[in-house]
Amino acid sequence: LTMAIKIDDNLMTLEIGGAVISEARRRPGGWWEVDFWPRFFDRGRAITALTVTELLETGHGADDPLVVALREELRSPGVLGMTITGNGCCHWPERTRAVLDQPGLSGSGPAVPGVISC
Repeated sequence: LTMAIKIDDNLMTLEIGGAVISEARRRPGGWWEVDFWPRFFDRGRAITALTVTELLETGHGADDPLVVALREELRSPGVLGMTITGNGCCHWPERTRAVLDQPGLSGSGPAVPGVISC
């Protein structure tokens, strides 16, 4: 099974077996919006979010020590606690959804007009 995270200036893609599984797009202000994640990240954490998605989509469980450690990193201060528009929220892969639905992972920022929480 071939896996790759391709990184460009404005787009990152996670490919598994030649299919794009997830994308991260650079937003105004330098923040990154990652498919399946209900908040914006800096560049490094966007790569981490894609890595967690890769691990989950390739059979690692939510209790895998690496998944746990990377999720904890994504919760640490410095992540913009803001929800994103709902499109990605409706189409989460099942393995990813099971982990993301756990307490403490969704954005905790103030309500923003026109933005919904997942």
